Amino acid sequence: MAQAYPLAWPAGVPRTKPQARQRARFSSSRTEYVTHGDGSRHERRLMNEKGHRDALNALTAELDMLGARSIVVSTNSELKANGEPYANQKLEDVGIAVYFHLKGKPYCLPCDKWDRMPDNLYAVAKHINAMRGQTRWGVASVEQAFAGFKLLPESIAARRSCFEVLGVQPGATADEIKAAHREAVRMLHPDQGGDGAIMAEVNAARDEALKGA
Repeated sequence: MAQAYPLAWPAGVPRTKPQARQRARFSSSRTEYVTHGDGSRHERRLMNEKGHRDALNALTAELDMLGARSIVVSTNSELKANGEPYANQKLEDVGIAVYFHLKGKPYCLPCDKWDRMPDNLYAVAKHINAMRGQTRWGVASVEQAFAGFKLLPESIAARRSCFEVLGVQPGATADEIKAAHREAVRMLHPDQGGDGAIMAEVNAARDEALKGA
């Protein structure tokens, strides 16, 4: 699995507004008893939030069981050489997008509903687990379960703005546009098993966006 920076949000998928993001309930809890000087005690519940590594491990395990290949996790978190995010990063955009190939076809599972990046990672892991459940119980094939998450074809992507195709905000700088394009090329290039039509859209979006940068 590769981790990529900055976030390359898939074209055609609406974003959650920052003020609409919620606190996830993926945390575990434990009970601690506090003893006071007079010998009395009271109960205190402590929450253990999912960290980046725990969430990434859960996601990796689910993708392995799914049989996914060419996995790239794209976020706005800058990472150290060991793959851990730098501490104390204040991320305005905590969304994530998981790109992968399944039986030779490209898919993307994005999530920005929750207000912490690790929770968005963990949410995708939980979603994959649920989708695998559909195939286990004979409700749907893998292709049917993930049909809604295929990367958009050219006919749909063409109706999106150049900024949406690249996953950057309107008014992005030339450097931001070029960085988003490089990341898209790395993940979607046909030589890497990607889709040529989508790659053409990405190139056209870069050229259009740079005209106004």
